[in-house]
Amino acid sequence: MGQQIVLWVLAGLALAASRVGLMAVARELPQPGEHWLTLHFAGPYLAGFGGLVGLYLLWRGRGWWLKGGGLLWLVAGVVTGWPAAADEADLRFVRPQEATQVPEEELVLALRMGAVAKAYPLRYLAAKRWVEDEAGGVGVLVVATGDCHAAEVWSRELDGQELQFTEVARRGGHYLLRDRQTKSYWDPRRGVAVAGAWKGRQLRHVPGEEMSLDVWDDEHPDGLLWTPRRSTGQEWQRQGKLRHWVEYRGKVQHYQLEHLPGGGVWQEPADVVLLSPREGLGLRVYLAEHPETGAPLRFTGVNVLGEARMADADTGSYWNFRGCAVDGELKGKCLAPLTVRRFCEDVR
Repeated sequence: MGQQIVLWVLAGLALAASRVGLMAVARELPQPGEHWLTLHFAGPYLAGFGGLVGLYLLWRGRGWWLKGGGLLWLVAGVVTGWPAAADEADLRFVRPQEATQVPEEELVLALRMGAVAKAYPLRYLAAKRWVEDEAGGVGVLVVATGDCHAAEVWSRELDGQELQFTEVARRGGHYLLRDRQTKSYWDPRRGVAVAGAWKGRQLRHVPGEEMSLDVWDDEHPDGLLWTPRRSTGQEWQRQGKLRHWVEYRGKVQHYQLEHLPGGGVWQEPADVVLLSPREGLGLRVYLAEHPETGAPLRFTGVNVLGEARMADADTGSYWNFRGCAVDGELKGKCLAPLTVRRFCEDVR
């Protein structure tokens, strides 16, 4: 009886020492770092050892309890030590009019590269956390990180290689990815390698925008909407505070949509203008300058059939969400856009 107890205890220890057990421990760490990566690397070897012990006991063990214990060792070693892999790609895209389960006011992350326009509903992205895709012939990594599900896009191409990722640790809305090519570990919030051969390397940021589905569909009638087959219909909401920031001409400006005055159009500071088609759903920022002369322009918000637009007091022109004048002296001219980045308040 004593031998049986010892054997079953050892089998339990093999399970705890396997990759899944170690990753579960890592997920409890407040800030995953290099000190637990050694455990992550050792996990598969320990699990493999457990599998070998299980095979030996099945072969040489006498009595049902030895063979039963060996089977448990084998299962613990093989199943829990199986290499971690990303979920099978679930990249079904449809035209927006075919996605009847996605309401028009749904918040999406819009991506345009060349002639390709794609949109990723934040509800699905928040549930899956990250997805590998391709746009305009470029491999991209689309992520939602933090409790506020800050959405960003990174290029997967670095030094002539197209990286493929797996998720290796998670705590709340934060997680780490590991690339299969160099086994380096990446923080998807910043697109930076935090450990491994490429520690300190930076992925190239790809501009993406948050906006409602109807606005995106109006701008990109031939665009493709991501609707994963294993999608979740559950409600989601942002927790924490999402901040937007733009960097231009050596300056950095931070914005928080709920702290901006109502109306959908803001000029803060005077040399930039912010426009949100639906208050709280998406934000675009433009230089508040004459497209031809560079002279400063002063904007005010107007509402046209429920859509937020803006008018400048200097030329009397009316402008749409794309930053282009649709009426007035500057009709057909467009303002210079600025790239808007997003991050949760606790991380940048």
